[in-house]
Amino acid sequence: MKKVLFFSFLTIFFTSCFEIVEEVKMKADGSGKMIVTVNMSESKEDLKGYMDSGEIGEMKLPDQKELNSYLSRIENTLESVNGMSNASAEADFNEFIFTFAADFTSVKSMNVAVNKLTKELSRGMISIDNKYEYANGKFTRSFGSMLSAADYEKLPMMQRFVLESARMVSIYTFSKSVKKMSNDNAELSAGDKVVKFKSTLGDIAKGTKSVQNTISF
Repeated sequence: MKKVLFFSFLTIFFTSCFEIVEEVKMKADGSGKMIVTVNMSESKEDLKGYMDSGEIGEMKLPDQKELNSYLSRIENTLESVNGMSNASAEADFNEFIFTFAADFTSVKSMNVAVNKLTKELSRGMISIDNKYEYANGKFTRSFGSMLSAADYEKLPMMQRFVLESARMVSIYTFSKSVKKMSNDNAELSAGDKVVKFKSTLGDIAKGTKSVQNTISF
């Protein structure tokens, strides 16, 4: 059942425009809150049609009850990680916005949680070197490329189109002012305490643009 749900999600994703927003709110002691939002509202009318019909082509789609059950499992996955608490997985089926959030006691706990979340959503099909560090007056975000340029070009044209139109936004909020950051594509705002990065998933997938950033205070 879990695999059916995942492939249903995947089918919807690759027929829709969407945005993933990753937010990390850091406190001075290294604890904080992580929020991941998948926003598919740009395609909500098409998605409502798919949900109403209950299928895409010949593939049966899960109903809201099944999706809510799946979200509860994701919530339990986040909550099961030592150092994570107040986990939530919520869905707005009017706007098709899905939000996953949890508090963390350290970025080490967040690393485990984010990678478990990735594996849960992909059913183990996606493995990425996805890591956060916070020590010695620095916050570091690492993220390996998902595909080689050659493998990316082998993807079906529709998948490449969706990845190149889909967006990823990373927002990191700190209690201290940022003095320096290594990623030239990132922007600093809100009293030098908020770092924001934007890219298409296509650029991230093939490694031509990276969320990699070392932020010094």
